[in-house]
Amino acid sequence: MKFPPYSLTEASELCEEFRFLQGKEFGAEHPDSLVHNVVIAPFDDLARETFLLYLHIVDDASRILHEVYTGLTYDVLVIGKSTKDANDLVHRSLHKWNTTAKAIFDRSNISEAIKSAMGNSTPSALNLN
Repeated sequence: MKFPPYSLTEASELCEEFRFLQGKEFGAEHPDSLVHNVVIAPFDDLARETFLLYLHIVDDASRILHEVYTGLTYDVLVIGKSTKDANDLVHRSLHKWNTTAKAIFDRSNISEAIKSAMGNSTPSALNLN
């Protein structure tokens, strides 16, 4: 995956590609949050913070983006909502979120590969689970 910033076209394509994340767990650091949406956001830090404030109120990322951002560089954010408090939003850049998820996935694959290579019996010194 390319590092941000993205063009609007690239950001749109990434949103579509990762839309399947909606409803999935946001991540271990926010165990009570599910992915609510994958959205295009301003790349600029200040503009992104303004965008997120409006998103907390309006929940229409496309409308907010077009009304408050005039820049040409974008990021893609994974937005999570708490299952306990609908007002609790969390977010992470898709690139960072994907890197974290990939590291977890890769660690799981390594563990399974070792078990498979050893006939599903991993010595206690190599137990990765």
